[in-house]
Amino acid sequence: MIIVFNFTYNSNCSKESSEEEKMKKTYKKERRSFTKELSDFQKYSDDATLYDDKFSEIVLSTPINGSYKAMEEIIRIITGKRKHVISVKPQFTVVGASLGSDVRFDFLVETDDGDLYDIEIQHYEMKDLGERLIVYNAAITLLPKTPGLGYKNYPSTHIICIADTKAYQNEKDIHRETYGENHEIICVTSHNKYENKELMDLMHDFSCKNVSDIINPVIRDTLNYFKNEQKGVDIMKKEYDDIVAHAKPKWVEEGRKEGRKEGLKEGHEEEREDNIKKTIPVILQLGGTIQDVANIFDTTPEEIQKILDVENN
Repeated sequence: MIIVFNFTYNSNCSKESSEEEKMKKTYKKERRSFTKELSDFQKYSDDATLYDDKFSEIVLSTPINGSYKAMEEIIRIITGKRKHVISVKPQFTVVGASLGSDVRFDFLVETDDGDLYDIEIQHYEMKDLGERLIVYNAAITLLPKTPGLGYKNYPSTHIICIADTKAYQNEKDIHRETYGENHEIICVTSHNKYENKELMDLMHDFSCKNVSDIINPVIRDTLNYFKNEQKGVDIMKKEYDDIVAHAKPKWVEEGRKEGRKEGLKEGHEEEREDNIKKTIPVILQLGGTIQDVANIFDTTPEEIQKILDVENN
């Protein structure tokens, strides 16, 4: 699962030039999962759903009063079994698990009876999803380290994929593949109409931005904690600030490269000023500063501010 957000851009201008649109696309970088604006934490928090990678990572792997109730509820609804979760490790890597390559789980979950779960949250189409889940199933069996355990004494392993995709369409029941007595791959998707109402409610809840729209009380209470209660909001805000601090230099560098690539042509003052006007709102919307714009154009922040003031009058 990828930790970064895609950026959504809102402009005050009714029309956007092709150059400005091109620059905006340049900033849609990092990883696919950053799906919200980073320039406004409150908007990010308001718009986040459990399909947003970083948001779900924090929500599902952070215990509340020592418990992982949301993760337990997800496992219960999908598998039909009540489990006590004792550990949730996000972005867990199994080194060298697939032909020498590493395999990374969205969430490695351990329950008090020794069962292991890989919970995958998939929010974009992936043609090789089935093959990936088989690899994850093989990788998770490499984790038990007890010498002489014996095949039949391995802990039960479960790969659970929750997908906002068209995978395994038109199935009225959960897609389940079993391997031996204690190993399984399960996939549920938002596009299917399941006969299990609790499961349908869960799939609905994964897509909800507003806490009040969430049906399942455990999921609702958990998201309310991170969206509206001070302790939870503080946890989310710290993670958000860390991400912004990490990503911002990359935005500026990409802006500099794109700006120079698009011309910002020397010797043409009017064209240069026009490009500055187009660049300013893009950088500011992304949380950048006047100084960042000045750096792109090798000028002073005073010049950028002057152009901005004229533009706003």
